[in-house]
Amino acid sequence: MIAIILLLLFIAPAWSLAQETEEISLVEAARRERERRASFTVKVKILTNRDVEEMEGLVSTAIAPETSAEVSDEAESDDWGELFDTARLDLQTAENRLRVLQLQMVYLRDQWLKQSDGVTQQKIQVQLQETQKGLEISRQEIEAAGAAYQELQEKAAAAGLLPGELRDLMGDDS
Repeated sequence: MIAIILLLLFIAPAWSLAQETEEISLVEAARRERERRASFTVKVKILTNRDVEEMEGLVSTAIAPETSAEVSDEAESDDWGELFDTARLDLQTAENRLRVLQLQMVYLRDQWLKQSDGVTQQKIQVQLQETQKGLEISRQEIEAAGAAYQELQEKAAAAGLLPGELRDLMGDDS
């Protein structure tokens, strides 16, 4: 008997709360959901190849680093200033591309967290995966460009350039 009374004491408040809750029709729930999603809507600019072509002068693109054979052929031309400028530009371009991809990754992660729509989250997830692959490629390009730059320094030193001349050719990177 005591068990039944205790059971009624626990069920009665829950029953009264259930009776007080507002019943929402399907139409009303759909309307509220549309309003909620509309409040989160953020226009996202997705860059396409056409956009990149339009920004030709504003954005630099990475070029595959030269092979050591090409560097040695060019090193024989005794135009060290141009070689160092090209190597430095390749390294800076690769580093800048990495920075852009890192910023894009942060932006996409932020957008993914803001979205409540599963379809939109999946689209953003695909972009995140592509950006991650780009980051890996960019890191490899930085390593290759850095190695090419270091190799050029060593070849210039081996060719008899004095340390002061080498420092001048390297510019701010010394």
